[in-house]
Amino acid sequence: VALASGKKLPQIAIGSWSGSYKQCASGQYGCVQESARFAVENWMRLGGTHVDGANDYRSQVAVAEGLKDSGRKREEVFITTKCPGAMGYRATIQCADDNLQMLGQFTDAGVG
Repeated sequence: VALASGKKLPQIAIGSWSGSYKQCASGQYGCVQESARFAVENWMRLGGTHVDGANDYRSQVAVAEGLKDSGRKREEVFITTKCPGAMGYRATIQCADDNLQMLGQFTDAGVG
């Protein structure tokens, strides 16, 4: 999918939602973090180019680590992230800033 910026959005992404990792009990964020890092790193090594995350998933730092550990160049990767629904202008800006910090400035698109 071509975006207005000229960048291409890959149609297939790996997600980093905690519910994707059935081996992790509810609220077991250490397990979620490690699973997200492992999944993203291996997705990149298998040739994947798109990672989807969200502030609510609590896996953004692990996503950034997996991307870094994969050895892929930043320009080869497309990252999407999300902020929770109706939260107001200032909270949305703060959420976007938080996402950028957690992802190490590693984001291409955000959804509020």
